[in-house]
Amino acid sequence: MAWTESHQSLLDHRKTLRLARELGIDQVTAIGHLHIFWWWALNNAPEGFLTGIDPQDIAASSRFLNSSHDSEAFLKALILAGFVDEKRQGKGKPILRQIHDWDEYGGKLIQSRARHREVVRQSRDRPDNSRSDNSRSDKIRVEKKQPPPPTPSNDDAAEIRLEDDDPETLEQDLNVLFPEGWRAKARA
Repeated sequence: MAWTESHQSLLDHRKTLRLARELGIDQVTAIGHLHIFWWWALNNAPEGFLTGIDPQDIAASSRFLNSSHDSEAFLKALILAGFVDEKRQGKGKPILRQIHDWDEYGGKLIQSRARHREVVRQSRDRPDNSRSDNSRSDKIRVEKKQPPPPTPSNDDAAEIRLEDDDPETLEQDLNVLFPEGWRAKARA
């Protein structure tokens, strides 16, 4: 499951206000488009780089399908608001675009996924006999080898030892063990 951090301050943040104003939409709608954009980026721009991605694809993936704006307006608004950083490198070179602070937010999930893949890879490479967690079948076999717990006897001479010092709990336990009445047996 993919996730990104979402802070309550996003609603009234100056960037959100600017994005909403640039697009002519309310803040709640702007936050919705932002979250969908970030979710899309987790799978389609995992490093946060948008260079070479068509503005139409960014707008469509963010569900910004407002007919009164063209798709480049959405990307332009993201840049003007500060949600996307843009660096011009020089004549003839592509403009570098990256989601602002992506490493701090979406990058956490990407790093977590990479760590998980590495753990899975290492566990697959490990020989079966070196597994540190013992298999479930081994645990079941150990449990089956243990002797069963003692059961109460109907013999009047049976000795009962209960470890609990609480009188109420002791009485409840005795009632369970001897539904026919333990008090008569205790007096005998």
